[in-house]
Amino acid sequence: MTAVCPLVGRPTQTAATPYSRGGYRLVRCLETDFVYLENPPAYEEVRDDFPWEQTIQAERDRRRQAEPVFSRLSDGLKRLKLWIAPRRNHTYTLAAKTVATDGAAPLRLLDVGCGSGLLAVDCCERFAAAGRDVTPIGLELSPQLANAAAQRFADWSGDVIAAPALDGVAQIEDHSIHVATLVSFLEHDPRPLELLRALRPKLARDGVAIVKVPNFASLNRRLRGKRWCGFRFPDHVNYFTPRTLGVLAGEAGYRVVRTDRPLLGDNMYMVIRPAA
Repeated sequence: MTAVCPLVGRPTQTAATPYSRGGYRLVRCLETDFVYLENPPAYEEVRDDFPWEQTIQAERDRRRQAEPVFSRLSDGLKRLKLWIAPRRNHTYTLAAKTVATDGAAPLRLLDVGCGSGLLAVDCCERFAAAGRDVTPIGLELSPQLANAAAQRFADWSGDVIAAPALDGVAQIEDHSIHVATLVSFLEHDPRPLELLRALRPKLARDGVAIVKVPNFASLNRRLRGKRWCGFRFPDHVNYFTPRTLGVLAGEAGYRVVRTDRPLLGDNMYMVIRPAA
């Protein structure tokens, strides 16, 4: 069986996995070891039938019904983490450590899949507190979330492009973005290689992209199997490991600056820069 592997953009041999559900086929590329959805929904379906703000709540409800005890435990741990570190924003931490520090020059922050804009605004507030002016630009497929983000970005003279990510990136001026964030996004996009390639010329000379995705190689996924919280059908279409995410970055013309993968966490972060 062959299919176009999203990691390399060409047909490769695939094998079935035991994780398919409800007619959605999750396969493994035998060349790259990448796991992905062979028959993902189209952008229009995601926008109209599977909007993020609805699917995430539907998945929470499904898990609470299927595993009530485990769900209560998981929710409790999340509340505990929030209590211990209520102001934690690892995306900002990574950006602050890796963004160019030439004086107090203004920054332009592109949030791909910005949702309602909360993450980008929090990053802007933290950069402002550190003496850096920031203008946020958002890309969001959901009209409802794009409108909410636009209202929040107005206070920062920012804007939101309501369009599929690849179309929205095409509207960004070349070499104009200092920080691009793709937080909980690449697992949703069926064309991650094309997107990262299109994003690369939009980054400034010292620009960085910060990616956060579920970690298919996590200890929790290995222990939980089919019940792992990273499985979301049909809107999670890509299942990255640190290695396969690095392969994608290399294929798209980036070098990996840093990878953070907590031992007990379900997610991982990767900071990438355009290769010389």
